[in-house]
Amino acid sequence: MKKQILTGLSTAALTLALVSGIVNTAGFDGGEDSAPSIETAGITVMSANAAYSYKTPEVKTQAVYSDIFKFVITNYADYGKEAKIVAYVGGKKVSTTTAAALKKASGKLNITNDGTKNLKPNTKYAIKIVAVYDNGKKMTKSFNKTTAIDSYWTVHKGVNVFERSGGKFVKSFTADSELVYRGELVDKKCKVITGKAKTTAARYLKVKIPFETGVNELGEMQYVYKDCYIDYKLNKKVNRKSPSAVRNVVVNYAKMMTELPNQRYELSGEYVGKDSTVSDCSGMTELAYLQIGYYLEHYADRQANNYGKVIYNNLKSTGVYSGVETYALKNSSSRVDISKLVKGDLVFFMEATNNADDNSLYVDNGIGHVGMYLGGGKMAHFTAGYGIYNHPCRIEDLAQYDKGLRVVKAVRYVI
Repeated sequence: MKKQILTGLSTAALTLALVSGIVNTAGFDGGEDSAPSIETAGITVMSANAAYSYKTPEVKTQAVYSDIFKFVITNYADYGKEAKIVAYVGGKKVSTTTAAALKKASGKLNITNDGTKNLKPNTKYAIKIVAVYDNGKKMTKSFNKTTAIDSYWTVHKGVNVFERSGGKFVKSFTADSELVYRGELVDKKCKVITGKAKTTAARYLKVKIPFETGVNELGEMQYVYKDCYIDYKLNKKVNRKSPSAVRNVVVNYAKMMTELPNQRYELSGEYVGKDSTVSDCSGMTELAYLQIGYYLEHYADRQANNYGKVIYNNLKSTGVYSGVETYALKNSSSRVDISKLVKGDLVFFMEATNNADDNSLYVDNGIGHVGMYLGGGKMAHFTAGYGIYNHPCRIEDLAQYDKGLRVVKAVRYVI
């Protein structure tokens, strides 16, 4: 089975800068925007020396990380040498960019600090992108944006990964393939630099890695997280990975499992091999999330209740029976809004479930099944519903499946 794996995001310097690399593009969220000072269409004004066509910056979000916003000024070609683009965070100036530099970077603009400190994760910031003309005229785009909770990083093949013991670095392993993990940049003393002075330099990347510790009595692999370190100066060997790209890693693994031959459904199974694949529903989701260094314990009820952000919940607890949480529906007519799900979200179903310590003990009305949302209305799951050997890992239309066994909870893990 797959062992430890790392996640990645692009290697960005911790200063406000223009970059040329393409990053995953997400639509600009204008819901919290304030009105620009003058209409975006622009106004042409004659000065003593030139006719200026004043334009408000049109801003698209490329990617949001825990410590970096990546934007594109899509109308960058509208600005000549008479204008500069100035970025503010929380009312503080964080950068000034010339029209020539903006064009050279195809409009790409990074924000990594609030004018004083490095950005912090899961924090809302008020941002202004201002076109400032040489005659003092300003055209402003204002909006709020929230940083991601986690940063994910790609660690490339050949990178040495170290553990820290007694203040010294001890080599743990060398990446034998491209790996993905959650991580954060730290200084030379291994202190996290987010929220510190913007001049604080990153020295290492600290990543959280699940290591195998053996199997339990049911044959399920157990893991423990360890903090490991990578020399960030070798920044060609590690780079950030956007949340949407990370979700694709998880989803692609689940899709791969649906295509494997010689599948067998088995409680507590979590094995993928060349000749056979043995799993159950939560074994599939556990293996998929291990691809990004995220350990979800086996069993659907644990994955539903111990991790992530709840997107939908139609359950109320009715107590504990033989060590298993049982439920009833809050609203008998409620249905999950599939349009609000994103790739990688796990969807949970209420049915009879076995006890995590005893596969022979079944309890009614628990969280007994889990599937992974793939996008486009589709779900992948490992189910005995079609027979133990009848290709149990398959892709279903979620809305159609929900008519027979409804989704009662949905949880997101990459945020």
